[in-house]
This record gives sequence, C-alpha cells and structure tokens, in this order.
Amino acid sequence: MKMVEIKILENEKGKLKAEISDNSTIVNAINEQVWNQKGIDVSTYSTGHPYLGKPTLLVRGKDPEKAVIAAAEKVAEDARSLKKQLEKK
Repeated sequence: MKMVEIKILENEKGKLKAEISDNSTIVNAINEQVWNQKGIDVSTYSTGHPYLGKPTLLVRGKDPEKAVIAAAEKVAEDARSLKKQLEKK
C-alpha cells in the first residue's frame, strides 16, 4: 500500500499550504474535517492539472497546522471504523 506523502509549501502564522501525493479523494476528506475545527477561516484545495497536478491544500486560521493534524486523525479514525464494520460482515 502506498503511503500518502505531504510536502509543506508554506507554513507561517495563520497559513498552511501543502501538496498531497494522492488524488483529491483524501484531500477532500481532510478539507471537510478541517472545517470542523475551531478557528478556521479558509480551507480549500485545488488539483491543478487533472492528470499531472498534485492536490494542494490551503488552510488559514488560528492554528492551521493543528487543524490539519486533527482532521487527518479523524479521517484515519473513520477509515479504521469502516474497516472494522466491513470485517464483521
């Protein structure tokens, strides 16, 4: 299984911009969860070129790095829960 990699493009006070080495599916899930974090003003992503570009996530707010980490943990937790449910059937 290929690990998702993240390349931080910008990390300054109130702004985090990162390139994700996966398709937009995981980035969309993280983006959705970032919006559930307190203190977020902007959370969006772009995919650039549909075949060649890598998704880029942009988060602005009080502590965007903390919000992205919490969002990624929630996405992982949801995936583990889904896996357990599928294994029971």
